[in-house]
Amino acid sequence: MSLLLSSEGFSAWSPERFHALRVGVNAHQIELIHVLRDPVERLASYWAEEVKHGKTESLPERLARELTNPYASNLLNPALGLRPFLRDPKVRLHLVPYEYLSSCGRDLFEHIATRVLNLEDVKAKPGPANERLPLEITEFLRFLNMHSATPSAALRLAFMARTSPRERADIVRLVSAEARGAHKRLTVPADAAFLRHIETRVRQELRNSFTCDPGSASVFRNTTHSFLYYADAGLWLSGAVREKANDILGRIAA
Repeated sequence: MSLLLSSEGFSAWSPERFHALRVGVNAHQIELIHVLRDPVERLASYWAEEVKHGKTESLPERLARELTNPYASNLLNPALGLRPFLRDPKVRLHLVPYEYLSSCGRDLFEHIATRVLNLEDVKAKPGPANERLPLEITEFLRFLNMHSATPSAALRLAFMARTSPRERADIVRLVSAEARGAHKRLTVPADAAFLRHIETRVRQELRNSFTCDPGSASVFRNTTHSFLYYADAGLWLSGAVREKANDILGRIAA
């Protein structure tokens, strides 16, 4: 019997926790599938997920905290967290190069199903499996987290439950209009030395774990990373945004 478990939280697990899981389900070996994302893209996506779970840091703050020492960051340096699994005989690591597959026009789900799970004739359903929230909603949620006594994932779920798609669209327009002057862009150059060094280390240490050979092609994105965000002051100074946030927090608390 095979048991397939999927969770973003597994990225923070140690080999010891996977060992306990293996023993708990009485498995001989664990096949660990890790989707290798571009480090900077992964960090920006991780920030948005953290906001959904109650965090309040701005995107520049979150990036700066990791970029201070990118080689010691588990989010930016995948070899750091994956290296221990190479020494565990009970774990087989499958490293899926996301950006490379995308550049080749290959579907991630179908690649994992056929190359890792050995399933035949599996086709992905069209459309995204996990809808990404508009930036304005993410920033509004961060604003709610700042003003809530109990910021958490439950707050985001309550927000989604107590607002309609139409109201959320109105919030997008409200934030966009009220904080227009605080709409900023943050960039990380494609030729950043730390990115090239980290990719080199990944190729050297984890090359035998790749589910396909990228050859001389770039494993990560080979273009400048550009992210939009709203500076905190632009939201704080808007009476309309504060009024909307207080209204929604009141409805959630009622």
